Amino acid sequence: MRALAALLLALPLLAGPSAKDFLPGKRLILKGASWAGWFFDGAGQAERYDEMDHHPPFEPSLKLRIVWLDDRRFLLVEDRPAGEPKTCPPRIWMYEAVKLGPRQVTLQGTWLGWGAPKRQGEPEVYRVATPGE
Repeated sequence: MRALAALLLALPLLAGPSAKDFLPGKRLILKGASWAGWFFDGAGQAERYDEMDHHPPFEPSLKLRIVWLDDRRFLLVEDRPAGEPKTCPPRIWMYEAVKLGPRQVTLQGTWLGWGAPKRQGEPEVYRVATPGE
């Protein structure tokens, strides 16, 4: 009985870190891409990097706020510059951290758009960038 109680108390430790603790300070690069992905700073902000967009290389295309729903699920809410017209609501992405590892992170996105829900897409696999990358 004591062994079972000890195992139940240790389960949260075996599950690994929460996304809320793991992602801040990390730069995630989409598998197969050169620099496209996300950067999560430690202040509740994130930046999106796109390779196909018309932004200069290695400069973020979007700045977003992070809203944590729980330890594994979060929203990324578009943060618009102060002078930009606010004719549309901000874009929002919802992700769940499926797998967190020192070299690879897997995120599952959830459709938040209007109209009929889209079929659940494949999880997105990212590599964790090394410092200075």
